[in-house]
Amino acid sequence: MGHAGLKAQNVVDTLKMLTGEIKYGKVLDLTNKDVQFIHQGETLVYTIDRFTVDKIIFASGRTERINSTAANPVLGGTVEPNTVAVLPFVYHDQDVSASDAGTFREKVQEETYQFLSARSGSYKYQDPNTTNVMLNRKGIDEHTIKNYTYADLCKALGVHYIVVGGIYRKSNDRIEARSYGAMWGNCDWGVSSRSRTTISRRKDYRNEVAINIYSVNNERVYTRRRTAILMTDESYKYALQYMLKRSPVYNKR
Repeated sequence: MGHAGLKAQNVVDTLKMLTGEIKYGKVLDLTNKDVQFIHQGETLVYTIDRFTVDKIIFASGRTERINSTAANPVLGGTVEPNTVAVLPFVYHDQDVSASDAGTFREKVQEETYQFLSARSGSYKYQDPNTTNVMLNRKGIDEHTIKNYTYADLCKALGVHYIVVGGIYRKSNDRIEARSYGAMWGNCDWGVSSRSRTTISRRKDYRNEVAINIYSVNNERVYTRRRTAILMTDESYKYALQYMLKRSPVYNKR
């Protein structure tokens, strides 16, 4: 590359993506979710997902790391034997907003921890608040977690096993109509009848639950998927507990 090419690159911002791709242009804004960026030689403003960017090298020479493992090291922690951490669950439901889905992910994480920790035994379970704080400090969330192996995550949390789960929900409205009738009369006036119909609405839920457990050796030691029998809002709990009881990290006393 000639000196002119080097000079041209030095006056633009450089985005290095996690995929290895390099983008040249101008960074207009950097938020906690995205990067506003204009490609070199263009005028159109692009919105780039922040969680796909490794680092930004600004025209001034300053480098800002966004998601690289160098900025958020996860290795080197002490792993305690027979320790288990539960990650926030994956949750798929088209009828739920992103904020509500985030709340539900941590709700099921807490329910899983409470169910497992209710029994004493050789396995010890990490409090979800500790799990989430440690993940947050290392920059690991639902967007960046794909950049780490399960062994990385175990070492980041200092546990021997991690529970990775998901709930996949579909719902539909059911309308039910019921008719009620009554008859009465006497010998002189004959028989009369009256009936009425009531209409009720309810929502049915099809809850499918998946559980995977991985070890610090990056091995999947348990995998199950089960659809809840009942069609209620919270029927996922029964499917979840059924699988947890049969998992290798359940204290069976």
